[in-house]
Amino acid sequence: PYVSQAMMEKPRHSMSEKAEHYIQHELHREISVVQLAEHCGTSERSLLRHFREQYGESPLAHIQRLRVERAKALLEAFRFPFRN
Repeated sequence: PYVSQAMMEKPRHSMSEKAEHYIQHELHREISVVQLAEHCGTSERSLLRHFREQYGESPLAHIQRLRVERAKALLEAFRFPFRN
């Protein structure tokens, strides 16, 4: 499966692993910080702090970036010609 560069750049942390697993499986759905924090068993504030330290961005910015990366990968994989 497609693996984000962000997952490969930093050492793993159990909260990071839980969050990434949830995000990767729910990326096609709307994901809130509240849902993600509940899944990871932590508070929203702790999750936000952890994401800033681990990824240098908020959870929502991280999710958005992963969605863009996935869309780019799909476009590159299929290479459909665009017609006018």
